[in-house]
Amino acid sequence: MSIRVQFEPNISCNANCVFCPRNDMTRKRGEMSDELFHKIIKDGKELNASFFLPFLNGEPFIFSRIWKWLDYMRDEGVQVALYTNAEYIDVERIVKYPNIRYINCSINGATKETYNKAMLGPDFDRVESNVKELIAKAKFKVKVSMVVNDDTINEIDLFKKKWGNNTHIRSFKNWGGDRKSAGEKEEIKKPCWSLMNSINIFWDGRVTTCCMNYDDKLILGDVNKNTLREIWDSARWLRKRHRKLDFNMIPCKTCNYNGTIMPKKNDTTILYYSANTENPKLEAKVIENIKKQAGDMQIISITRKPTKLGTNICIGETNVCYSNSFRQILIGLKAAKTRFCIATESDTLYPPEYFNFTPKEEDRVYRYNNLYVHFDGRDKFWKKRSVEGAQMAGREYWIKCIEEAIDTSTWEPQKVNPPFVFPLTGEGTWSGENPVCVLKTREGIGFKTGFIAGSVTDIKFWGTAKEVREKYLE
Repeated sequence: MSIRVQFEPNISCNANCVFCPRNDMTRKRGEMSDELFHKIIKDGKELNASFFLPFLNGEPFIFSRIWKWLDYMRDEGVQVALYTNAEYIDVERIVKYPNIRYINCSINGATKETYNKAMLGPDFDRVESNVKELIAKAKFKVKVSMVVNDDTINEIDLFKKKWGNNTHIRSFKNWGGDRKSAGEKEEIKKPCWSLMNSINIFWDGRVTTCCMNYDDKLILGDVNKNTLREIWDSARWLRKRHRKLDFNMIPCKTCNYNGTIMPKKNDTTILYYSANTENPKLEAKVIENIKKQAGDMQIISITRKPTKLGTNICIGETNVCYSNSFRQILIGLKAAKTRFCIATESDTLYPPEYFNFTPKEEDRVYRYNNLYVHFDGRDKFWKKRSVEGAQMAGREYWIKCIEEAIDTSTWEPQKVNPPFVFPLTGEGTWSGENPVCVLKTREGIGFKTGFIAGSVTDIKFWGTAKEVREKYLE
């Protein structure tokens, strides 16, 4: 688990950005105490936080104790990231800190005229000079960001040209529905990255859902009363609802941080296809995992032996080969009624986010690209680019591709052309925090498989290779 701890030293700011709702806050204003700050660092370390971000709704470099706090975090050995408008940053001083992960400098405009409209306060020339000096002297990453809104939307190319590889264009976020802009993108809503990966703390210790929840519409806990671990665990209910694509709560319902369009429920069918050659104990555990992670999604299983998973279609003792696995998929596709279908296999473990994606296009295959393979008998995982058992596509498009790639009138082994049914170009991808894990045994259709160079001994969500082997393969 990798969690970012974001906290609010102060609410004061030297800018009045047109898209920022800071001046609309109704909650009490103030500054975080040293005592609370020290507790957050302590709790965060016990939570194995990946890094700390002293910024939420204010400018960190006008906070009177920021350098004292930066010294403390350096001495505690924790990684730090900073967001700043860069007017008051002391470049010579900040570049000496060895624990800075990155600094994001917000410059909302490529020209002085646009910047002054969007930022309302900081001196454009001073800011640009500071950022250029920071880029030249810093050993850590420096991002130069611009939010796309009504003022900046026509300066994206000029901004990229000015800041080169340091450019970070940010799509407009609507602060829980309280702001509107031409820069707002229409995207299908998905589980919120910030909610899933970050703890966000107001200056008074109350824990909010994310940076978009600026005015305490939904509070998850209080660091003055509980540890960060306790608060993180107690908010599991909200993350679970997001994983199930349930955003019917304020501010998530109207927020565009994770998309603008509510996903259609039950618009995807899970297809489970199996030759039933794997160890029955392994296959039972894989099926149990699919049921657990898929929630109330429709499932159609197409198998050679009767299988208790969703609506089961048993095809009998046919030849075990790749071409027949595609025939099985085709049977499931024609039985399904939804716009999309997503693949699952008998040797593969799926995290919850695998089932939360809705493609933008129906005539395209999408492959999950956070993917590892484990070979039975080895204590490592290897990274893979893609597998047939971790993909989804529009149902009609998938049917068309299979019917063009194989002879669907026979169960005899045959060559599949193209090899993986779909065109070799034009595929899409999706991903999530946790990987899909393929378990390669010598009992499946094929033990050999390609992988990307390099290996790891443990992966997120599933644990070490030894733990996976003991849980699923022994």
